Amino acid sequence: MQLQHPQPRASQHKQHAHHAAHHAKIVSNVCISQEKKVCLSGDEIHTQRATHVAYDRRADAIKPDLSSYSAAKEQAPDRALELDPMEYGKGHEVAPEAVDAMVAELNAKEAQRKSFSRRRAFKLDADVDYINPRNAHFNKKIQRAFGKHTEEIRANLERGTALPD
Repeated sequence: MQLQHPQPRASQHKQHAHHAAHHAKIVSNVCISQEKKVCLSGDEIHTQRATHVAYDRRADAIKPDLSSYSAAKEQAPDRALELDPMEYGKGHEVAPEAVDAMVAELNAKEAQRKSFSRRRAFKLDADVDYINPRNAHFNKKIQRAFGKHTEEIRANLERGTALPD
């Protein structure tokens, strides 16, 4: 004896297909928006992927002038075939607007870099009990391990009462 499953009605099938397509579109839009907002941290900022993401971000900010490009292409359609690879960078004049845009981008990047500051690893008003960063790290480890046992000795040394007269 075989069990027969009821066949879904055509309207239910269309509704389910529409729901699945709608859900797939939402998921696709979320993936695209998350792809644009890449957040890198730690060692990820020095990878080839991070360089590519930065390049894409900068390339998206460039607004090409397609009318001047089309005019130049119509003027010399086979120019790319005539260029000598040894004359790289000497083939054409750069528009002053393009230079101004590049300078503006560099200035914006410099201002952005200046807005961030490195967190200092030490307090400027703290007592200096080290001779180099490695020794400072060692002293911090010793203080964590034995600080509570040496508080009295340290206080006596600072007061000058630890040494006999």
